[in-house]
Amino acid sequence: MLLAGCTSLPWSQDAASGTDAGQPPLKVPAPAQDPGPVVHEVAKKPAPPSAESLGKAAAVTLPSNFLPPPRASEYQVWRCTPAQDLLMAFSEGDSEASHDWLRLWSRRHAYTLERVVSASGERYQANAGASPAEKASGDVKALPGEEGLEVWFKGSEAMLQNARGNLECVQDDRRVIHPTTQKPLLVAQGNEPGWQVSLDSEHNLLTLTAMQGLLELPHEAQASERSAEAEAGARSSGVQVVKLPYRVAREANDSRVLKAQLPADGKQGEPLQLVVAPGACFDSMQGAPYPLTATLTIAGQELKGCGEAFRYQSAVE
Repeated sequence: MLLAGCTSLPWSQDAASGTDAGQPPLKVPAPAQDPGPVVHEVAKKPAPPSAESLGKAAAVTLPSNFLPPPRASEYQVWRCTPAQDLLMAFSEGDSEASHDWLRLWSRRHAYTLERVVSASGERYQANAGASPAEKASGDVKALPGEEGLEVWFKGSEAMLQNARGNLECVQDDRRVIHPTTQKPLLVAQGNEPGWQVSLDSEHNLLTLTAMQGLLELPHEAQASERSAEAEAGARSSGVQVVKLPYRVAREANDSRVLKAQLPADGKQGEPLQLVVAPGACFDSMQGAPYPLTATLTIAGQELKGCGEAFRYQSAVE
């Protein structure tokens, strides 16, 4: 029963008609979805620097054709006809006459020859220790020019022959093998502009010395890497010295490719690359002989030079 003077309640009409003129239907919000457990991401710690990046990894290994024979005391230059310059180093025994084998460097290759019996003079042959079966089977891989390679010495003259022909040679110059007190693994150098790269014998560290202007390094970046003695020497001689860790980009029997990064304003600097390979090389200013060719590339600038690796006597030699 409705009370007198009262009208129906507003929602009574909604209930009857299902809608209210002029008003939209009420929207019931959907129930909120459970977000699930909150996972807090833990910041990852940066990986510690590698031994290689710190210059504490092992030094690059060098193939035997980079090195002089055991106990070799000098490099000898032999001028040959037709025009070709060769470099040789002999393995020395207890006396000057007892050479067991020699290493011979042409412009592009290094050969190992063993001493064989000779009625006169001294004769050396490539692969002299290989058996006929090994030679026939092809197990002995010959370098270009190595097939039939033989050198016959008579005093300061020599006859070299291989499958390609003969060379008549005379000894012309020599250079004593004399490593520095720092005992580097390898040293490469060039001229105009002057530069030198020395490899540490234990770790993957190189020391680059260059004429002022070749390296555009800030003083602060260099100072942290220099010793007081090297810094004083650099100021007086007009050179820059910096130590860098390197990585080995390629290891092949005929070459080694090393790469490093120069520091600059605390950021990644210009790339540096050193390529060394066996081959008779002669200093562009003094003509001194070396058994390795070297190419240093800094920020795209390619510099040619020569180099040598060192063999240090041990208790077993």
